[in-house]
Amino acid sequence: MPNNPVLRLTVHPRRERVTGGGKDDSKITPHYADRRRALIERVSSLVDPASPHTLWFAGHALFWVGVDLDSLAPTYTPNDLFHSDIGVRLVAPWNTGYVVEVPLASRAALLQRLRQPNTTPQRVDISRIVSFRPLHKEITPDSLKQAWATAALDGPGVPAGFIVCLPPFQSVAARDAVLEHLWRWMAEQPMIQLGQSLPMEGGSDLVLPNGQPGGAPLVPGAAADQRRRIQASYRAGHHPRLPVTACLREALFQGSERGLIVRWDPVTPLAPARPGGGREPDLDREISLDEPIVGHIDGGFTSRRYRPAVVWEADPFLAPADLDTNHGNCTAALIVEAHGWNTDLDLPPLHCRLGIVPAVPRST
Repeated sequence: MPNNPVLRLTVHPRRERVTGGGKDDSKITPHYADRRRALIERVSSLVDPASPHTLWFAGHALFWVGVDLDSLAPTYTPNDLFHSDIGVRLVAPWNTGYVVEVPLASRAALLQRLRQPNTTPQRVDISRIVSFRPLHKEITPDSLKQAWATAALDGPGVPAGFIVCLPPFQSVAARDAVLEHLWRWMAEQPMIQLGQSLPMEGGSDLVLPNGQPGGAPLVPGAAADQRRRIQASYRAGHHPRLPVTACLREALFQGSERGLIVRWDPVTPLAPARPGGGREPDLDREISLDEPIVGHIDGGFTSRRYRPAVVWEADPFLAPADLDTNHGNCTAALIVEAHGWNTDLDLPPLHCRLGIVPAVPRST
């Protein structure tokens, strides 16, 4: 076994073209002329440094291109119109459309392609586009309401947890600009501690943990290290996810208004369950090699009770004194035989073995 057998995904997603029916003249919709005219007007007004509606990062902006419902098949992906040969990049599908990255330097070439498309696939793409607007305008306050409700606040002033995503620019310069604006915005808010949320101080509405005033890192240097990891990952073209805690929905939405947050996934609060009655599970139990192995990233494992169930153990990521071993022991017991520790819940009698990753610090 390796010294640190923690699994890591090493293959990154790669875009591949879909082979389908193709884009021929029969695929051009009757709306071609009207939609081309509207698209030229929108691109002309929005792909402009003077536009008050567009957010530019190092000369790049993200737009949402909406298509009609009959054009959602991969065959109709508008990658002939929005193509890298003019510096425009189709980034990813988004709702009923696509995210497109447009450099300001490509404005003239894109408008020329719209005014005089020189291939049938380009005309097919144009005929099926119904919307073109800045991506942050597609993210509305209403879209946050459901996520906010899922976070299940206990009352006014109680923070809710979210995992947020940064805008998916492919340009390294644009990503650098996003990070620069993000760190500055975080300092202005003020925000705290990447990772586990801490109580807010100073009336802060939004807490994005980064070790800034208003809170302290759980482990000295941890916030700065995670910030460096996020910055390195984002600059390398990956899509790091950031933990955020907010007290006001409007405060979280402010990040989207500035083009810094494009997605939020609520962190559902954990509700403790009554343990029920009866005696504790047997101390001595046969460990079967057929039992599944569950990787357990927590405060480590020091209990003797389930030591035979430990298959492998990674080197600690923190000093032993900083690890939350009590919490690690408790959650490990639930992994091994949760059904034995809670008789009030209808849990399947599934025994598991353990792979231990000591990485979660004690609360301070």
